Amino acid sequence: VLKVIVSKFQQKLTSAGNVTFSTIIVAFLANVFGCAMYVSLILTPKIMEKSYDKLGIDRRVLSRNAEVGGTMTSGMVPWSDNGIYMAGILGVSTFSYLPFMWLSFVSIGLAILYGYTGKFIWYTDKKESPVQ
Repeated sequence: VLKVIVSKFQQKLTSAGNVTFSTIIVAFLANVFGCAMYVSLILTPKIMEKSYDKLGIDRRVLSRNAEVGGTMTSGMVPWSDNGIYMAGILGVSTFSYLPFMWLSFVSIGLAILYGYTGKFIWYTDKKESPVQ
């Protein structure tokens, strides 16, 4: 489902910033619909890899963005594995600890800032040939 959604707006993914932002959104949605962090960490790179290859962006950036969008947001989803752990084992509701997830919010902000400014975005030597 996510792959079909991404394919609809893939022509708009023309910069590192757009690809970074989209990767984080896809990873978060994979957490919401997949209910587990590992689903997000497997699904997101498979869905977004062609966009990174097309722009010649190194897969390290894809890895970082999938990590930020998948791992760092998993606790924000109450029905994900991390959210259930926090509520069930620790007895803390999601909305109670959400303000203390400052590292997650800072990481998301930095990743998006890096994407749109081009800082810490590495490129490969080759770009994929345009799809005909």
